Amino acid sequence: MRNVIEIVRDADRYRSSVINLQASENAVSPNVIRAIGSDFASRYSHIENGVNDYGGTRFAEELEDTVSRKTSELFGLKHAEVRPLSGHIAAMTVLAALVRRGESVMKIPESVGGYTGYSGNYLPKMMNFKSYDIPVTADGFVDYDGLAKQAEYIRPKMILLGQSIFVKSYDMARIREVCDQNSCIIGYDASHVMGLIAGGEFQKDLKKADIIFGSTHKTFFGPQGGLILTDDDDLYRRVEENITWKTMDNYNIARMAGVGVAIEEMMKYGREYAPRVIRNARNLAKALDEHIHIKYGPWYTESHQILMEPGWLSSHGYDFVRFSRVMEDNGIIVDRIGRIGTAEITRMGVDDVDELAAMMIDAFKGVDVKDRVNKFVRNMKMRYYES
Repeated sequence: MRNVIEIVRDADRYRSSVINLQASENAVSPNVIRAIGSDFASRYSHIENGVNDYGGTRFAEELEDTVSRKTSELFGLKHAEVRPLSGHIAAMTVLAALVRRGESVMKIPESVGGYTGYSGNYLPKMMNFKSYDIPVTADGFVDYDGLAKQAEYIRPKMILLGQSIFVKSYDMARIREVCDQNSCIIGYDASHVMGLIAGGEFQKDLKKADIIFGSTHKTFFGPQGGLILTDDDDLYRRVEENITWKTMDNYNIARMAGVGVAIEEMMKYGREYAPRVIRNARNLAKALDEHIHIKYGPWYTESHQILMEPGWLSSHGYDFVRFSRVMEDNGIIVDRIGRIGTAEITRMGVDDVDELAAMMIDAFKGVDVKDRVNKFVRNMKMRYYES
């Protein structure tokens, strides 16, 4: 059995030699890595009743306050909770605070990319609330008329937006109208699109939601973690009451420091980065589509994700798993549920995706493109951070 540090080194070498197109991942900067590996990694800080239970915490307290304030500034929202360890923990905290036992939520169906955790056997079962699917159209998007009718019948406490397969913004004005008519809260899980929102390029009317939450390592600049955002004083108070000793204890100060560095990077570079991510996604979809069919042409996507057509793949002897394995054999990493993402390659300096598309098409046809991939990787270089 090998030493763990050997595995870590091999993983670093491997990841630095491939093209990562996974929609749920991004690269972190050297400054984020430095923050995660700082002395904060083994420290505690816990304030209760105005007193910190630990000594030597003045920098930890300054850090928490600074990261919270900068997060509020970045998103233009009054309150920011930056302690959650993941997007899932952020979601649990919001649901624990705002949905009582026996109450109902409506969420995006898992069948069209809704988050699995919101399905009946997971958070609803654990937290004892009811979960109903939002009606969707034949092409997989929200059926707003159907939502209005169902909400009137179900009377949900929360309409829960956001999904893992996420290529289009919602009609927030229409959803706000539905919620106002039925006295419910709009919760928006922005995990996949947090960086695009911070860069001003996705769901530009997001403030129509009552509370926004999600993870910090997909389109955002990492590391893994969670955020909760709101302008509502009462909702924020209720969230705060459901953090310590309930959904969390220690919040990992070094992780928060890493998120804080990522926040600063996004403040400086987000409005340059986000439109490039979307442009890369659309250009890659267009370049692939004649040879590897992509859904929703000719517009394809409003986000970092493009989606392959499973029926077309099947007719050519592929499914999502086989496609992923063939790409990985050639040094191109995609997930195994049919998504291709452009967040990380954009962070790594890629603005022209034609050669990437050509390599993927050739690999799909059985051509060995490993040498071309190696050359492509050698030309990639991280940007959007202070070197």
